[in-house]
Amino acid sequence: MDGVHSAGAPDHSPLAAAAPPQRSYSRAERIFGSMRFGDEHGVVPMATELGVSLEARGFKLSNINMKGGGDIDTTVFQTIEACDTFLVFGSAKYGENTGNSACTYYESKFAQDRKKRIILIRMIPFDQDFENGQARFMFGLNKLVLPWMVGTPMPAELPAEIATQIQLIASSIRFCDGFSADKHPVPPVLEHCWPLLDQIARRCLQPTVVQA
Repeated sequence: MDGVHSAGAPDHSPLAAAAPPQRSYSRAERIFGSMRFGDEHGVVPMATELGVSLEARGFKLSNINMKGGGDIDTTVFQTIEACDTFLVFGSAKYGENTGNSACTYYESKFAQDRKKRIILIRMIPFDQDFENGQARFMFGLNKLVLPWMVGTPMPAELPAEIATQIQLIASSIRFCDGFSADKHPVPPVLEHCWPLLDQIARRCLQPTVVQA
């Protein structure tokens, strides 16, 4: 076998018939996972776990193995283009210019240039600095940072927080304009997040009191 699967005749086996059709995802539902690959970074198993949880919420996380061979550069940048969201797995060595044109240094710059929605996961303690300037720049953009330290269990609320951030940033809904479930139906992927959205709306609707 040459490792390449040829189309050939269609598979009419019971197993093939039982397999559910693969779902297609829109740009808004696609997320590019930018991370350092290799056991020394400890990120890939964590990203895989998160991807499963996000898929259950209607999002597709694309993790492209930089050590997988083939035309990785083209695959990486085409995939970033096809995703509205760029998710940074900020381990200690994130953003290093390794000389590879599709390393996290260039991925993050390309995502910024293409004005992607950037979500940051900080995987090192807050009192510790990233080793590379590009990571320090990314995590200094005054964006929301979601903590998940390398080697620790995934925070139970992390997938929902990412889903909420994607919807909040992408939505044209103005929370302060009488936001309610009947006026603005919540997408199915965010039904479990409604209590959080409702809290945000209620805070916006509260009058601001300015002390003289």
